[in-house]
Amino acid sequence: MRCLPCSGSSSVSPLQRAHSTPLSLAQLALITTSDGAVDDGALRTAAFYGGVAAEARLLAWPRLLGVYPAGASTAECAAVLAAKTAEYGAAVARSQVLQGSEGDDAWRNQATVIGHDVNRTEASHAAHAELKPRFSELLLAYAALDGPPDAAGGPGYGQGMSDLLSVLLFGLPADTPAALVFACFAAMMGGPHAGVQPGELRHFYTAGTVETAMVSCLGRLLETLRVCVPKLHAHISSVEQAQQMLFCYRWVLLLLKREFAYGEVPRLWEACWGSKGATGRDDFVLFVAAAILQKAEKPLRKQNGFDVMLKFCNELSGSMEVDEAIAAAERLARRQTEAEAKAAAAAAKAGGGAADGGAAGSVAAPVAAWGEGSDEAAVVDVEVPTPHPSPKRISTADSEPVVAP
Repeated sequence: MRCLPCSGSSSVSPLQRAHSTPLSLAQLALITTSDGAVDDGALRTAAFYGGVAAEARLLAWPRLLGVYPAGASTAECAAVLAAKTAEYGAAVARSQVLQGSEGDDAWRNQATVIGHDVNRTEASHAAHAELKPRFSELLLAYAALDGPPDAAGGPGYGQGMSDLLSVLLFGLPADTPAALVFACFAAMMGGPHAGVQPGELRHFYTAGTVETAMVSCLGRLLETLRVCVPKLHAHISSVEQAQQMLFCYRWVLLLLKREFAYGEVPRLWEACWGSKGATGRDDFVLFVAAAILQKAEKPLRKQNGFDVMLKFCNELSGSMEVDEAIAAAERLARRQTEAEAKAAAAAAKAGGGAADGGAAGSVAAPVAAWGEGSDEAAVVDVEVPTPHPSPKRISTADSEPVVAP
C-alpha cells in the first residue's frame, strides 16, 4: 500500500455533502409510490452521492442493476423475479448435467477452477462457510448459462468472477433468494450499470485475449488522462508498452475491488451503478481509476518502464478512501464532459464557417486538457494505443495469474 498526499482541494463535492447519508429503508420509502414503484432518478442520485444502507440493499440493488425495470411496481417486480427464478433453475440443472456424463474436459476444468476460486475468495468472511455451497452453485450456473467456453474463449466462467460475485453475495442479506443474487450478478456482468460500457464487463472475461477485450476500455481511460491529467498522459505515452494502460488491467477487471477496503467496495459500486443519472457517464470505474492515477501523478511520472509501472500501480491499493475517490472521479467526469462539449461546439462552429465560406474539408477541433496541479491547459492530439508486443502476467488472484497479451 502506498500512502499519497491529499490534494489541496476539497475531496467532497457540494452535491455529495448534501446526499452524504446512505439511503435507508425509510428514505427509500419516500421515493416509492403506493404500488411499489421507485423513482429511478432519485434512487440513482442517492446511491451515487451517499450509497445504500445495508438494510435497503435487497430493494435497491436489483433496481440499480436493472434486474427490475425502472419504475416497476411491486407486482411487476414479482413477475420478473418469478421469470428469473425459472431461468436460474434451468441454469442450475444444466450445470448439474454438465458435471455428469455430458460434461467434457473443458467443463470439468472450469468446474475445478470454480471450486478453487470459491475456496480462496474472501475465505475469512464471516459468512463464507455458510454461503459456500450457494457460492459454488451460482458460479457453476453462470458458467452453464451459455455452455462451457469453446476453444476460442467463448461464454462461461472467467477467473475473477468469484471476486465480483462475492461482493453481491455477502453484501445482500443471507436469506436473499439465490435466483435474485444470480440475476444481480448476470445483470452486472452483461448490463448497462456495471461502471463500464454496457456488456463490456462480461466481454472482459469471455474474449479470447486481453487485447481484444481491454483495448477500447483502457483506451478511454487514457483519453481521460489526456483531457484531465495531460502531464501524466504525456509521460505514459512516452513509455514503451505503456500506452495500452495494461498496468490498470486488474483494476478494471475486478472493478477496483482490490484497491479499496472490502467494506468500501459496495459504496464504490453503488456510485458506479448510479453514475449515469448523476454525471451522464456510464463508465465511472474509469474515472475512479483516473482519480487514483491523478493522486499518484508525481511518483508515477518517475516510473519509466511498463513493469515498474505495473508494480507501482499494484501497490496503490488503499491509497484513497472511497468517498474521496468518488468525489475526485466526479470532478474528472464533469471536466471531460465539459471538454467534449467545448470540442463539439468548436467543431460545429468550424463546420458552419466552412459551409459559409465555401472552404473544402473539415477542421478538427482540439480539446483543452487540464488537471488539478497542472500549470495550464494543454492541447494534445489523440493517440491510439498500439498492441502490446509481448506477454505480461497480470495477477487477479493471489495464486492464479492471468496472461495478458
